[in-house]
Amino acid sequence: MNQFVQIKLSSVANVISGYAFKSEDLTKNKKDIPILKIANVTSPVTTLVFEDHFPREKISDRIAKPD
Repeated sequence: MNQFVQIKLSSVANVISGYAFKSEDLTKNKKDIPILKIANVTSPVTTLVFEDHFPREKISDRIAKPD
């Protein structure tokens, strides 16, 4: 029996597509914002892997409030 419900990612997360993160800005600090890389998205099932994180203090207005 499947215990998981299929949902759209956008219903549970703010998705910012196309933002290029600099490798040197990413951290392993779990208190920072988790980054889901496209390399970790596979079909038909994606296991969420959050190895890299982005520091909250580096969030610009453009990321915080996308158009």
